[in-house]
Amino acid sequence: ESTNGDNANDDNNNTLKSPIQPQVYPQRWTQLAYLSLLALLSDWICFSVAASPDGFEHAYPGASAANLIDIFLFTNVASCFFVTDVVSKFGMEKAIKGAAGIMTVGCLLRSGIPDL
Repeated sequence: ESTNGDNANDDNNNTLKSPIQPQVYPQRWTQLAYLSLLALLSDWICFSVAASPDGFEHAYPGASAANLIDIFLFTNVASCFFVTDVVSKFGMEKAIKGAAGIMTVGCLLRSGIPDL
């Protein structure tokens, strides 16, 4: 006869033997599509500012549009190191919504909103 302790060990051994299968939901692809479109929009705005720096430099006197590209690329690369941790901690939906909010603020700032 087995005791409860033996059953617990059997359960632990079965868990270790069978790998966990990730489950991907269709909504995940929709969220990834949203993030891709937001990244495209963000890149488009950033590089259009670099192509026409007068508006940016007028809105932010003393700032160089060329430096904006360096900052943009650095933050893109740096964020790649944190994205998996953020998604695992907050979930895909909250990570996408947070990224959308941050990208919106970045686009607004790059567009040169006066009086900010």
